Amino acid sequence: MRVADARAEMATEHSTPVSITALKSLEQNGAEVYTQYIFKLFQDEIQRASPLIVARRVDELRHRLYFIEMYSHPKSKWTVEYYPVDSRMKCCCMMFESFGLPCCHMIMVMKYEHLLVIPRNLLMQRWTRSAQPASQLLTVAQISRTLTHMAQYGILSSGYNLMSFSHAQDSFEDARELEHQMTSWMRKR
Repeated sequence: MRVADARAEMATEHSTPVSITALKSLEQNGAEVYTQYIFKLFQDEIQRASPLIVARRVDELRHRLYFIEMYSHPKSKWTVEYYPVDSRMKCCCMMFESFGLPCCHMIMVMKYEHLLVIPRNLLMQRWTRSAQPASQLLTVAQISRTLTHMAQYGILSSGYNLMSFSHAQDSFEDARELEHQMTSWMRKR
């Protein structure tokens, strides 16, 4: 795992990705800000934007609504909210919220709005070159301590779950009192 991380970090720092899409400016900006692996995913999203069209744009007071469709598949529809003041976007597909990378629908809006760079609020720090290098991540001792705490928590949770499902109705008050006593005892230690 460490070898793979080191290789990825080395490739990101010492290589320049090849431009393969028509959106050269956005692609170049992505190559400058993203790690090499994430940049390739971003390139894929740029390519996925190619068959998309803006079917309709509605100007609201503070934002614009873009209704995106797939070329020759008008039943495939997405809505992107675009706030020109700060270039903030929100897509109904929720890819950015779940993965942290602008989706092809957002890229379509960037293209439509003639944005030459990826808006800063669409750059998740963890995917950028400026994120902390692997060498500054948690130490083995920190990871070991975290794993130990997680295992202990899991064991206790499992035990209490079993206890609550087995005859807990009959002796709920007793179980609750024991739990309270143990918690008090642990806090005093």
